[in-house]
Order: sequence, then C-alpha cells, then structure tokens
Amino acid sequence: MAREIQAEQAEKREISAIELPDMQVYSLQEAAVIGRVKEAVIDARDKCLLALAVDKGGWYHDVRVIPAGKLRTIGEDVITVDEKQPPSRPVNLPRIVEAMRRPCNIIGARIISDDGRQLGRAEGFYLDRESGVITRLEIACGVFSWLWAGKVSVAAAHILTMGDDAVVVSSAALDDLRVSAGILKVNFAAVAALAEQGAENVGRLRTRAVQSLKTLQEKRRHEQAAAPAADEVPVNL
Repeated sequence: MAREIQAEQAEKREISAIELPDMQVYSLQEAAVIGRVKEAVIDARDKCLLALAVDKGGWYHDVRVIPAGKLRTIGEDVITVDEKQPPSRPVNLPRIVEAMRRPCNIIGARIISDDGRQLGRAEGFYLDRESGVITRLEIACGVFSWLWAGKVSVAAAHILTMGDDAVVVSSAALDDLRVSAGILKVNFAAVAALAEQGAENVGRLRTRAVQSLKTLQEKRRHEQAAAPAADEVPVNL
C-alpha cells in the first residue's frame, strides 16, 4: 500500500514529454510571453531534460533555447522563468548544440533488456516537473501487448543506456512493471517468472488482471450511484 501511495504522489509531480511542445513560456517578473516550446532537448547521458527549444514567433520563427536550469516551474498549463532574459542561441551552449544535432529520440525506440529480451517500443516518457529527470517510460506492444487494461511503465531507475536505436533496461525491470489505466493500478512483479513457466500460467495472470479491472470498475459504479445528485446536496455545504 505504501508503495502504491508513493507511486501516486510521484505521478502527480510528473509531466508527459509529449505535452511540452506548444506550451507557452512566461516571464514572471514581466508577466510576458517569451515564446512557445518547439521541442524538449533530452540529455541521453544523464537521462534528463537539458533545455527547451523555444520559438519566439514572427516571420522568421526565431528558435532559441532555455537551459533547464533557468526554468522556474513546469506547470499544468504554462512554463515559467523568473525574468525575461532573451533565450540563448544554441551556438553559445556546446552541450545543447550536440544534443540537438544528435537528438535522443526516445519515443518509438525499441526497449530491450540487458539479458536479451525485447520488451516493445517506447510509447512515451515522463519528466519530474522540478528536477527535469526522466521518471519512467511507457511501453507499447512487445511481449506485454495482451495487457489491454492499461499501459506498462518501466521506472527510470532501470534504464541503463539510451542510444540511437534502442533503450536498454536492466532485467530487474521485469520484476517492477506497472500497469495503469484510470483507477486500475496493478503490479505485475511475477510476470517474467510466470511467462517462463508456460502459457497456462500467463493465461491465469491475464484472467486475474481482467478480474481486478472488473472488480474496480464495479466498485466505481457503486460509488457513483451512492453519491448524492447535485440538487440533493444541502445548500449550506
């Protein structure tokens, strides 16, 4: 239970990298728009956000960068910095230039384990809003395609290497997979062992997952049915 609570709290601090493009960047000091995010520049070595490429708009679509260290907040709707300093040109920031020349294309990359298993492809990834570090990867298809109830996530702690063609994770990731879909959160810690024991056990695991989903959905329907309608709520509340 404590682990699930910690996971839920961590998810509240996350933002999907897919949401960053097109978010507006504001200066808090001047209450002015600096530009709109064009892309997130990821550091493959440190597995974190390195900078944001910002389009200032206008005829020439002047794209500059804001190093991650200059960001004040990555909020639900907008990104903020303290003051309206002009975003730097990449030519002045060698490490960012290198990352932009050889972008870390995580989405769509193959996910393989260090013991030679292909888990699927990265469908998305999440960043911690405060630190900018990658927190987890979402996997699509692969050997877990039967988990129709939700998306499989791999914690970033299991990422060993992010390269041009693939993301390598430790074999321990197979014991720490999570599936989430709405209110459903199931930990499939035994998925690898069961898979090795044969299709019959995998079938039983699938059945338990489906039963868990149905139980939670039924509980949700009962809670909604028991909730008072809007016109039944006392006016003094």
